[in-house]
Amino acid sequence: MATEEALQDVVDEGIFAVGGQAAVVTDGLLAVNVAVGAAGNGKPLVPESLHNVFCTLKPVAYLLLAHALERSGCGPDDELDSITVVPRWCPDGLTLRSLGTHQAGLIEPRPMPWKWTPPEKRQKLLEQSQTSRDPGYSDLAGGLVAEHVIEQLSGRTATEYCSEELLQPLELEDEVIFDAEAGWKAHHRIQAPVSGLPIDKLPMLSELLPSHIGEVRLAMGALATMRGAAEFYAAVGNVMAGKPQPGMPSPRLLQDLLNDDRPITHDPVLGRPAKWSGGLMVELGQQGISQIAGKGSVGHTGAMANSVAIYDPTKSASVAIYLNGVGSSLEDQVLPRQQALDKILNAIPASP
Repeated sequence: MATEEALQDVVDEGIFAVGGQAAVVTDGLLAVNVAVGAAGNGKPLVPESLHNVFCTLKPVAYLLLAHALERSGCGPDDELDSITVVPRWCPDGLTLRSLGTHQAGLIEPRPMPWKWTPPEKRQKLLEQSQTSRDPGYSDLAGGLVAEHVIEQLSGRTATEYCSEELLQPLELEDEVIFDAEAGWKAHHRIQAPVSGLPIDKLPMLSELLPSHIGEVRLAMGALATMRGAAEFYAAVGNVMAGKPQPGMPSPRLLQDLLNDDRPITHDPVLGRPAKWSGGLMVELGQQGISQIAGKGSVGHTGAMANSVAIYDPTKSASVAIYLNGVGSSLEDQVLPRQQALDKILNAIPASP
């Protein structure tokens, strides 16, 4: 009840979203899977709707990379160029840890210029971006490195590795899609986000074009239901609790990656204080994600239409939220997202 009310409160305000979708997993069981309001086509949003959640599931790439490296006997601080051949546009000394903390200096190119660049010219775009090497959130290039190394180590495409090692064993192949072909087969479930709120509601129908769906991949982001996002973060939580999960780093390795005492700092890409460990956002209370998430909570947010997914170890619960509204400012994202997430978290009892 609290989850549906939290979504409905945001929708009823008429400012930030026309619809919302959320799922909650507690103690490994799907407890809530609901949707309210409208999709981009004006029809009712349903729990089975797929959305391009962009960065919300980008930690998958880094956790899969950790899995592949660990399986090959490599550690978080081993330099990738000493393990395998890395793309020539990569800086020297990249490690799993530097990629997962977004300290590797792979800010450029950003996703939109990448989308606008014809595929045959993208290699040149990557090579021209070598001059920008300051630390900052890598919303594309870091994922491209992860894809490449996974493929070199496994002999499979990154998409195949993700599906066979992670999504299929977790029974999430219909809930989380990183494959463009699978995305197109499920195109009838994909919903376009709405921009122009609160005055002019304009569905961004370009997100439904084959060219946009064709960009779905580990480095760019997934199509997902909130059930899929919540189930994935529940699996992360299981590893944090010492329970190995398919496609994930071991509990020992994940704890090593999360054992990170660096201070939170201003990120030039997001334009706010931010911190990542192992590809996951940490110290969520200082990132405008939640004011009540318990100690050790991890997760990630997504832009475009507003989304967030977290795991809170103090409640043994994961929560995933999608708000169908494209904000024009950081505040448009933070305020409704945090309002809904904290109302949901507040209704979940603490673990005994």
